[in-house]
Amino acid sequence: MNDEEKYSTIKHKDHVYLTWNDYTYALSIMIDKIKDSYMRRNPSGVYGIPRGGLPLAVSLSNLLKLPMLMCPAPNCLIVDDILDRGRQSMPLIKRHVLKDKAIILFWYCNVERLKNKITNNLDNIYWVKPMNKGEHYHFPWGHLRS
Repeated sequence: MNDEEKYSTIKHKDHVYLTWNDYTYALSIMIDKIKDSYMRRNPSGVYGIPRGGLPLAVSLSNLLKLPMLMCPAPNCLIVDDILDRGRQSMPLIKRHVLKDKAIILFWYCNVERLKNKITNNLDNIYWVKPMNKGEHYHFPWGHLRS
């Protein structure tokens, strides 16, 4: 079964409505991406970028048995639902990921924009799925369909 078959996403025109099943699957992918290299570094905790990163951060904090952080810290795990334009994420990447050795995880990522803004080191930046151009994503905590 490929990744697309594991998602129960509802698509309508250019809108993608993600379900709680998609959320659970995305969490498992996130953990798989970081469990070997990052967890050996004794991470300081999990910070969720308000608002979309908070549900993911709470779940990852519980699953990984790490404290929730009120602000980013050195060697922390930073989480957000999406990197689209990068207004919230890029300053955190430049300050904490590139300098303080934090890790950042996205459910969806505009990979083209990321690579245009960060050209030197993508080692500590992970995403579950790349964004498709023109699609609008609706996460399960932000809509009534589930």
